[in-house]
Amino acid sequence: MQHLADLDAKKLYNDLVAAINDHRPKQIVILTHVPPFKEACMRQGKISDDDWLPYFSSKATGDVLLQVAKANSAIKFLVLCGHTHSEALYQSSNNLVIKAGKAEYFQPEVQEIIYV
Repeated sequence: MQHLADLDAKKLYNDLVAAINDHRPKQIVILTHVPPFKEACMRQGKISDDDWLPYFSSKATGDVLLQVAKANSAIKFLVLCGHTHSEALYQSSNNLVIKAGKAEYFQPEVQEIIYV
């Protein structure tokens, strides 16, 4: 699983760099299933413990997001994720915000409307 996470993180890095270089955006919205930081990986109102965290988040993705956000401080990065079924909001830097949506099996719902 770690190998797959590393491959995904590398692809995300390459895609972000290409988007930034080709389009010079003011904001980038990233959609990912698993939270990229433990602070956005909640279960029943608490951050997942270290035993379960590798199954519920992707540190490799978080590392890429931090690197790209730091190198591009004029761009706002919004990461939307889920997987843990608990709502979370984490801002790792001035230009990088992570929102995890809550969910129940077989009961989809709109979390919010985002205007970009």
